[in-house]
Amino acid sequence: MALSGRPATGLQRLLPQGPLGGCAVLAAIVLVAYPPAAWIASGRAGHAGLVAAAIAAGVCLLASMAALCVTHAYANTPSAIVAALGSILLRTAAPLAVTVILVSASPELAAAGLFGSTVFFYLLTLSAETVLAARLVNEACRNPVGRSTSDSSGSASTSTGIGRAN
Repeated sequence: MALSGRPATGLQRLLPQGPLGGCAVLAAIVLVAYPPAAWIASGRAGHAGLVAAAIAAGVCLLASMAALCVTHAYANTPSAIVAALGSILLRTAAPLAVTVILVSASPELAAAGLFGSTVFFYLLTLSAETVLAARLVNEACRNPVGRSTSDSSGSASTSTGIGRAN
């Protein structure tokens, strides 16, 4: 079933639910994009280009997965905005820091195009992670923590969710 209560159609059936499903989709996207990126990088810089593309793909994938998990963990809490900003920082700072450190430490990786590979994989994982994070947040908003429940006396009570008061 889709989130709206109607049967899932098209792409919704193929995409796994939850943060682990989102991480699997991110990994699949990077695995599909890596061979052409590695082929281009190896054509420009040989073996060092393959290493640069692999480092960039791995770092961007891990940072994007971490950001997706943070977004999901805090999606339906009062800290959701802070978590979203934290995930942006994590997704951006980790690949940038690793790339700057490695380019400074290894002129061979710098010449092999590590920075360019990082930009490519960063933009790829950013776009995919944005779509997946929006889907996770939408799922969390449709299934909030605070649902109306009835007690034994028949009166309804509501527990607190995002932006809800008792």
